Amino acid sequence: MTSLTAFITQALSVLTILADILIVVVLVSVVFRKKGEWALHRFLRTRAVPCAFLVSLFAVCASLFYSEVAGFVPCSLCWIQRAFMFPLPFILLFAWMKGGRRAEGVALLLALFGSAVAAYNWFVQSGGTAFVACPPWGESCARIFFTMFGYITIPVMSLTAFALIAAIVAAGVIHRRS
Repeated sequence: MTSLTAFITQALSVLTILADILIVVVLVSVVFRKKGEWALHRFLRTRAVPCAFLVSLFAVCASLFYSEVAGFVPCSLCWIQRAFMFPLPFILLFAWMKGGRRAEGVALLLALFGSAVAAYNWFVQSGGTAFVACPPWGESCARIFFTMFGYITIPVMSLTAFALIAAIVAAGVIHRRS
């Protein structure tokens, strides 16, 4: 791993931990929304889609960095995750610019399906038995390129990005309705 890749990986790992904390905060804001108006409620009511757009754009850039700059070959599960992540910036940008509520629903579905694939990829990397075998060509779905802070791998970063997008979009919709 080059020094640039190591630096980017360290930075993305710290951001992953911060995003994990943010997911919990957003979910708590939804659970306790009846208890009073929080600043986070007002923020998510009006800015959820732009925030989700930025997370998705950042995740796409990170994915491209690992494959195109760092030289990590994506496995078949990574390609499926990319199929769910890569359209998200465009969909969320449309929702942001046009106020498309249906686009928010599509983004939420893509994020939830992407979360499921990322969680499965993490399960396979963690030594779980694959229900669907990786194809014999290409990179192994169980290959771990790095582990940071004892648990952060590429599928964990992907899962965190998908979960954060889903939490932000869902919380924005819920806070607008309450």
